[in-house]
Amino acid sequence: MASSANESKTTDQNQKKKKRLWLSAALVQLGLMTAGATHVPLNEIPLVGPAVGYYGDLSGASHLYGFFSPGVYSQLQAVIDVYDSKGTKSTQPIEAKANREFFLRINDIFDQFMNEFDDKVKFQRILAASLAGSVFARTPEAEQVGVRIERYTAPSRKAFLEGKRTNWEKVYSAKFVHRSSKAKNSQLSEEAP
Repeated sequence: MASSANESKTTDQNQKKKKRLWLSAALVQLGLMTAGATHVPLNEIPLVGPAVGYYGDLSGASHLYGFFSPGVYSQLQAVIDVYDSKGTKSTQPIEAKANREFFLRINDIFDQFMNEFDDKVKFQRILAASLAGSVFARTPEAEQVGVRIERYTAPSRKAFLEGKRTNWEKVYSAKFVHRSSKAKNSQLSEEAP
């Protein structure tokens, strides 16, 4: 009888230890998430910084959780304007016919339009030209391709109560002309009086 009472007591103690361990882990995770949300650089903590930063990256605790702040990091989209030889324009969002994997990859590319680089304008132009080139390759009748990167902006609560609503805001735009169109246009302009 005494042994079963000791086993029961040991089991209860083990369960309490497990609960404390899980509670401690949850509190550490909550602390790391709070640090991430308040923009505390986890990887700069002395001695354990790299390990804590790595854990934060793996668990998602180091994300900035911008949706808690007034300056929400917004979704980006690319809109493609295709112009044919008659000047007819057709507009389409790039992810209209995409599968999930493509959507994830292309959104990573769109996010680069918001990053800061030494030569941001050149970098954006290269990305947009690459996107336009893929449209020219798929659309032989295209003479010109316009690329617009737009950001979905949400108003603050105060602005929303004052009547402002969400909208797509232009972040970047460029128009690209197909090489064969440039050759035709240059020949025409040379022949014109």
